Amino acid sequence: MILQLLRTDHVLRRVLVAVLIIHVLSAIFVATVRPGSISPVQDPLEYRTIAEHVLSHKVFSIAPPADENPDLLRGPGYPLFLASTFVFDRSGTLAIILQQVMVVCCGAFAFLLMRRFGLSHLTSIGLSAAVLFEPHLWLYSLQTMSETFYAFVLCTTLYMIFYPPARYAAAWVGVLLGVSVLIKPSGLILAPFILSYYLLRTEWRTQVRTFLFATLCLMVVLMPWVIRNYALTGSFVLSSSPAYNIVLGLGTPQEHEALESEGAIFTDSLNREGRIIHAFTVNGYADVVALQQEVIERRGTLGIFREQILCAPRVWTGHSYGAIAGILFGSGVAQYESTIYTFGVILHAFVAALFVGGAYILMRDPHTRLMALPLIGMVLAVTLFNACVSYTRMLIPLFPIIALVVGVYIETVGARFMRSVSR
Repeated sequence: MILQLLRTDHVLRRVLVAVLIIHVLSAIFVATVRPGSISPVQDPLEYRTIAEHVLSHKVFSIAPPADENPDLLRGPGYPLFLASTFVFDRSGTLAIILQQVMVVCCGAFAFLLMRRFGLSHLTSIGLSAAVLFEPHLWLYSLQTMSETFYAFVLCTTLYMIFYPPARYAAAWVGVLLGVSVLIKPSGLILAPFILSYYLLRTEWRTQVRTFLFATLCLMVVLMPWVIRNYALTGSFVLSSSPAYNIVLGLGTPQEHEALESEGAIFTDSLNREGRIIHAFTVNGYADVVALQQEVIERRGTLGIFREQILCAPRVWTGHSYGAIAGILFGSGVAQYESTIYTFGVILHAFVAALFVGGAYILMRDPHTRLMALPLIGMVLAVTLFNACVSYTRMLIPLFPIIALVVGVYIETVGARFMRSVSR
């Protein structure tokens, strides 16, 4: 479908090729001129180190392999992707260039999604370009971080929902959804919304079998990793990240200090130093669970829910605008950091308002209500249920959906305005 569209839609092809060239050049520029800006902080250093250990020692761990202390927080999806690129290039440059291709694929999906909902060609092209140049998506694509790979796999999963292949569509959806969760375990919260498409269609009784088959494929993909974690901890867990995030987002400073207790120094493939976080490892799992239980007992279910509501706006703050400017233009933009940050907050607040308006329009229209409900639910779930670990980067995989809903509002309001002017 995408290849056929690129052959027939010359405007879209030119836009995507131009954006791909710009993104690849930005990756090459950053890798050669500003290599210090690539993955200098803890999270990407951990991904890189795990990938190194997988490749060299067949051990999934940030701790030295001799410590026999595997990682329990990270999913295996992204480190395995990095390890496959490290076979050819251990600097991370190849991985970052491939991530630029993934970004463009996400833009193509955004276009297809908007056309699927009946938006005009011009609006779809314009908003797809906006997604492709969104600073958060761009910033994280220039790091060895999991967001771009996760967004690519999630968009591919949704593509299989809206443009299913002739055969094995449900199997593809289940497998890809499982892979997306192995990349980012917190993405499991989106699985019910995606799978619900099989129950919202007409002839839903015949779709129940398809729903169950896709769910089975999802479970088959996840089960080996769950079994691995059970062998390590005695608990059927996908990741320690839910417990970790509850303590990080809702705990006291003393609990944060206990959670973030650091161990020995580790180095990545570029000899950059990080610290082994005790809470990320198997040896620290029992301590994380104990801290989580303390937080839940102290806060209570209603208290946690109330905090989630209060934290939700932070997801839409657009905090990374200054960071992408610094990577591309250097320290010279530091003096404008507060201005850039304020611009990002205002812009994202405006987009959030347009999203609310577009969601209202979609839910009022009986022709789009069922098709839009899971998509809107995905955005709300990420916004509201994140244990107050609230960053705009959590919305990156959902930018195509946000662009769609914003586009619906723009076109609807624009059409009403044109009708009022023509009277």
